[in-house]
Amino acid sequence: MPKRDPFSHRGYVQFGTTNATVVAKWSAAQKDVASDLAVVDRCGAAQADCPAAARTLLNIANEAQALASDERVAFVNRTVNRAIRYASDLSRHGVVDVWSSPLKVIGGFGDCEDYAIAKYALLRRLGVSADDIRILLVWDQRALEDHAVLAVRRNGSWLMLDNRYDEIAEDTDATHFRPIFALQDAVVSLFAAPMTNMIDHDNVAPASGWAGEEALAH
Repeated sequence: MPKRDPFSHRGYVQFGTTNATVVAKWSAAQKDVASDLAVVDRCGAAQADCPAAARTLLNIANEAQALASDERVAFVNRTVNRAIRYASDLSRHGVVDVWSSPLKVIGGFGDCEDYAIAKYALLRRLGVSADDIRILLVWDQRALEDHAVLAVRRNGSWLMLDNRYDEIAEDTDATHFRPIFALQDAVVSLFAAPMTNMIDHDNVAPASGWAGEEALAH
């Protein structure tokens, strides 16, 4: 069976984008993840000198590693959901869109992108392939706001890891999401329905976060 992309069953296709805002944020987030995971690795050898957030990440990773592979994704989702308390970027930073590294939010406060980045870091450390994991920036039609979730491919299906729910839904059931961006390893892609393929996506900049591109995802 050929591998499919998230939401391709609804006719969405992905295009590489050079959108400066999202590319810069994702590049910085990847550097933060690499730095944080290096701290976690060092903690494995010397927990006495390990920051509390790094110890928590290490403990989550170790507990997940001991589980059967089919159980790890659900465990990471619900454990990270409980390890971070939700707070908006505006309330924490005074601006609407800040992406924080896992060690800055585990045991503290973060918003949807921060949960997704922490889950991404843990699952990559647990061996999930870069081809099978994406952070998705979406428009949530229920909440009428921008949102971010982690998508993980398991057995041909894309699972949506959402900070709002411990239960995991497949993308085929997440009909309230209009996908906008997919962040994968070194690639940032823009989702678009086939009729928008001729739009010059790279000349469209997101407003607050990425909602300015929401219209392209219809």
